[in-house]
Amino acid sequence: ERIVPFIPSIDNDYIMDEVLSKDILLAWATKDKVLCYGPTGAGKSSLIEQLCARTNRPFVRVNCTGDMDSSMIFGQLTAREGSTNWIDGVVTEAVRYGAVFAWDEWDVTPPEISMGLQWLLEDEGKLFLKEMPGSTKDKQIIPHEHFRLVAIGNTQGQGDDTGSHAGTNVQNTATLDRFGTAVYIDYLNPSIEEQMIVQKWPDTVTRKAAKELVKLANLIRQGYKANQLSLTISPRSLFGICRKMEAGYPLKKAFTLVYLNKLNDTQRKVADELFIKVFGKTA
Repeated sequence: ERIVPFIPSIDNDYIMDEVLSKDILLAWATKDKVLCYGPTGAGKSSLIEQLCARTNRPFVRVNCTGDMDSSMIFGQLTAREGSTNWIDGVVTEAVRYGAVFAWDEWDVTPPEISMGLQWLLEDEGKLFLKEMPGSTKDKQIIPHEHFRLVAIGNTQGQGDDTGSHAGTNVQNTATLDRFGTAVYIDYLNPSIEEQMIVQKWPDTVTRKAAKELVKLANLIRQGYKANQLSLTISPRSLFGICRKMEAGYPLKKAFTLVYLNKLNDTQRKVADELFIKVFGKTA
């Protein structure tokens, strides 16, 4: 009852990738710890959230930072009305009550905090709350049968050679070894991305316009991978452009507000040329 409100709503416009979905669901069926990595904005978190929605699983997500404290995920003692009380952290609640714990931006987590999850990451592992008062037995949490853990990030924990993902850490190889399944999630297949756009904005974006928008996005993504652009364009950004168009903005203005204005002058010219290549100068 406590965790039921965390079951996500199904997004009927979201189109599942059949292969990735099968790989992750099979990993959950066998109680594997899962590592999902890939480029910014590829829809990694969205995929996990929608898999939870469609399999009726609670979804608990935390976005990690380099300066985070272990109490954020494990829990902490708090003073209240003259006494101290233990408050569970996010991962502890997921472990106790059987949620899918989405360990988002896992690769920026300080390695010493990641090491605190070592036992939990093992097959038949448990969570040990060393800061919690009580006996050793009290500190040891046996995971609920429906608990699952998914680490989500831009890298597979080996560091970043591109310079695009500031703050990512090299994770301990013992941590990496504990993931039973690792999946690379790239940008959506163009036909799927086009279909999602048309389904969400049928009165605003034609099939032709959706195809051209996705073509522009993929050109920008190629430029990002080639270090010509410092910022990629995600499905989230494409949806933002469509929302602006639905509100009455012309395409070029919507593209400028959502993406172009985030670039420096040199990169802006590159992106502008890509826009003209797809839509022409009159768009």
